[in-house]
Amino acid sequence: MRHIIAILFSFISMFLFSQNTKISQRLSYVEMNKLIQDYYSKNEIDKVRETSKIYLDKSKRENNINKIAEGYVLVGFSEEFPKSLTYIDSLKMISSKLSNQEAYPARVYLLKGKLYDQNDKRTEALQNYLEGLKYAKQKNDERQIEFAEIRIAYLNNFIGNHQEAAKSLSKILHNSSYLTNLERQEVHLNLAETYLDLNKLDSAKTMILEGLELNSNNKKSRFYNAYLSSFGVYNLKARNYQNAINTFNQCMDFFVKGDDKREINYSLMYLGESYIGLNKIDKAITYFTKLDSIVIKDKYTFPELKNVYSFLIDFYKENGDNEKQLYYVERLLDINKYLDTDFKYVSRELPKQYDTAQLIEQREKILKELKTTKFTSILLVFLLLIVMIFSGILYRMAKKREKKYIIRAQELLKSLEEFKNKPEAIPTAPIEIPVLNGKEKKKFKPVSQDVYSAIINGLTDFENNKGFLEKGITLNILSKALNTNSTYLSDVINTHKQKNFASYLNELRINYAIKQLAENKKLRSYKISSIAEELGYNNEQAFTIAFKRQTGTTVSTYITEINS
Repeated sequence: MRHIIAILFSFISMFLFSQNTKISQRLSYVEMNKLIQDYYSKNEIDKVRETSKIYLDKSKRENNINKIAEGYVLVGFSEEFPKSLTYIDSLKMISSKLSNQEAYPARVYLLKGKLYDQNDKRTEALQNYLEGLKYAKQKNDERQIEFAEIRIAYLNNFIGNHQEAAKSLSKILHNSSYLTNLERQEVHLNLAETYLDLNKLDSAKTMILEGLELNSNNKKSRFYNAYLSSFGVYNLKARNYQNAINTFNQCMDFFVKGDDKREINYSLMYLGESYIGLNKIDKAITYFTKLDSIVIKDKYTFPELKNVYSFLIDFYKENGDNEKQLYYVERLLDINKYLDTDFKYVSRELPKQYDTAQLIEQREKILKELKTTKFTSILLVFLLLIVMIFSGILYRMAKKREKKYIIRAQELLKSLEEFKNKPEAIPTAPIEIPVLNGKEKKKFKPVSQDVYSAIINGLTDFENNKGFLEKGITLNILSKALNTNSTYLSDVINTHKQKNFASYLNELRINYAIKQLAENKKLRSYKISSIAEELGYNNEQAFTIAFKRQTGTTVSTYITEINS
């Protein structure tokens, strides 16, 4: 997780506006808060520190205990670490005298956790977040609970548990009613970063462009440049290397001006990776070397550094520079040792203390609900029994139906065997029009003997030539092929075959399928959809329904029995 802007407005400040006024003791607390937020958004940290100290001095002179508390927080978050921690400790000492008692001691732990987190001390950060979460839950402070869960989601990103982090951040972003607009924007930004970690590039790009559009009226703000940096990462992952380089260079000046170690280090790393993508290795080495010098100076580390040092080691190994290869091996060992301490602790304790605590809390909630709603539990058991019984009945019915299909398939195969060598009956008597009763005379139009015979002979040719396998064959198409009209053809099929055209066509196709599947091993190897197409059906469903209706078994069962 790269962007931890952490707009702690109920923890640090309650004001979200800016005002260009010369710092003066005559300014009100509100005016100084506005100035601090304006300087902070522009990354002017020295001015943030100066104004915060004036705020604290003013509150001490006026002996305003609540403003003194806010002054400690403001100065604490503008001072260098670890001096910053002393101001939060001072806040803890006066917390019992403050008017907003419900916020403590959770607020102190959460603030200390955030300070440790942004200064590369994840072990201490997790410990404080968990303590803060515990006290927030005791006081039922939903906002503090939410804040702790956001910070823990960031730590999940640190240990590579991006899926869990994305789940938590997305839930908070879309459901929270406690976040300020700027806090919501921070979560939005970090969720976009998490999607990049998960390689969900489309989702990440959508969110990044939303953030850039939202902050487009202030391109010198922290948020705009943070989103711009994220867009650089998107371009890097999308292999738009030159665009990535242009983007990182564009926001680098802002980060350098504000001495933002985290962003400077990440930008240098990503610039190096972008040049590797362009196969400009010397440029990449330049950025990686510069990154190493800054890491040595500022001691800010992150997991991706391992890749940087591994690349440098391989580069100097290939170039035969043993001294530099050894140097970067030792640097990687140092980085690994430092990171592994935090990584192992957070990886071990976060699931154990946070996830397990969440599960225990969930279990207690369920037990409480079950205790107060016994009827619900009994009803659930009863419904479960019904489902089990019903499932058992369905299973037995399915097995019975399957057995029936198998028996019917075996009967079909036996019938085929019996009639395998039996010659087909060849009609020798003249074809005569059947005598119709009164109802049938009204239903069917009279057809002459010649027409009737011609149609019957045509149908015989149609069957012998396998015309029924033609895809899209209809009554009209067949009647034209037999040089008659569809009415005569329909009447003859109804009287001679005792069925309508659709049933007649299906019967021919299914009878053909029964025989061919039994004799043609290659056809049996086809998918059912392909078999249906071979038989002239437009889709698999029409074939399987027709087969089951005519044979009393399924196509798959029939094929299985043949193969066995």
